[in-house]
Formats: sequence, structure tokens, C-alpha cells
Amino acid sequence: MSDQTKKVLKIITNVLLVLLFVVASSVLVKNLMYEEVIVSGSSMNDTLVDGNFGLIEITSWAKNSISRFQIITFKYQDNTNDKERLLVKRVIGLPNETMRIDPQNGDLYINEIKTEQFFLSEVNKRLTYSYEYRGSELFLQGLKLGEEEYFVMGDNRGNSMDSRGAVGIVKSDQITGVLKVIFGKCEVDLENKTCRSGTKEYRSWMFF
Repeated sequence: MSDQTKKVLKIITNVLLVLLFVVASSVLVKNLMYEEVIVSGSSMNDTLVDGNFGLIEITSWAKNSISRFQIITFKYQDNTNDKERLLVKRVIGLPNETMRIDPQNGDLYINEIKTEQFFLSEVNKRLTYSYEYRGSELFLQGLKLGEEEYFVMGDNRGNSMDSRGAVGIVKSDQITGVLKVIFGKCEVDLENKTCRSGTKEYRSWMFF
């Protein structure tokens, strides 16, 4: 084997090792920092729709630096069937804030400062209040959040189980991740917890 051939083989070997390192590092980073998710249900329409699939960041940094209007995933204990569910909602209120919503038009006030909800249509915003929430502090004098407490709602205000009702205030230790990217839409199979897009099948957590 000539010196030239040896030199070429050495270069090829080095390139392959670098590529292998890059791929292995990418897989490791993905597994440690991100988790695949599939959306099932309509509570986040039209921002997220049934069959959307993407990634949430699961690092402690992401979960401890949540900002208003980010979309998070969290654990919820469903007492109707004694099962733990995983939900996806938008963060509206942050720890130690006082938040109030005008029942007439759905306007949001944080510490008595009106805060625009750019992701909502006027029709959807007006659906924030309904008769079932009568008497709630949120729609009267305002609701004060404590340390490590978050108030969340679905973007589909007329059809979302969230902090206004049964779900209640979300504590920081319930939060499992922060949505980072949505890749597209797939066909959801609830029974097997899978989602098919073309020839690819994804198996992941399901969020409602």
C-alpha cells in the first residue's frame, strides 16, 4: 500500500470518526434535553391541533425559567378515574403575581396592568368566562399566585380544562417540559399512543 493511499485512508477514517462523534453527541443531547410529544385533543386550537407532534425541553433550566405565554406540559391527577394525565396549556400567570380577567370581554390584567393576549381572537377571548366560573376570584377582585405557582389556560377557551376549573393552579414540580418546536401533523392512535405521518410512526407521551 502506497503512502498516498495510506494518507487518504487516514483522512477518511478521521472524517468518519468525527461524523460518528457528531451523531452520537446529537443523540445524547436530544435524549437528555428533549422529549417527543404528540398532541391529542382540541384544548389548544388553533395554536396546536390534534395530531401535532414535536419536542419539549425537559432540562431543569427550561422548567425553572418559564416566561408568560410559553406553552408547557405538566402532570395532572384526574380524580374522576384516579389516573395521572399529561396536559399541555399556555402559561398565563406567573409566581407571586395577581391576575384578573374581565368577565365581560376576557381582557387579562396582571398586577392590574392590562396584558395583551396576542395569540387569541376576540371571539375566543370572550369565551374565557362562562357561568360555571361565577364567584371565582379570577373574575372578581383578582387571584393571587404563590411561590412556584402558575396559572394556565388552553387557547381554545371555550373548550379547555385548565386552571379556571378542575385542573387548578399548577405547581412547579408538576411541570414536565416546555414546548420548543412542532414538526407537523400526524394521525393519532390513542389506544396504542402512537402517531403516524406517512411511513413514519412516532410513539410518545400524549398531551390533551
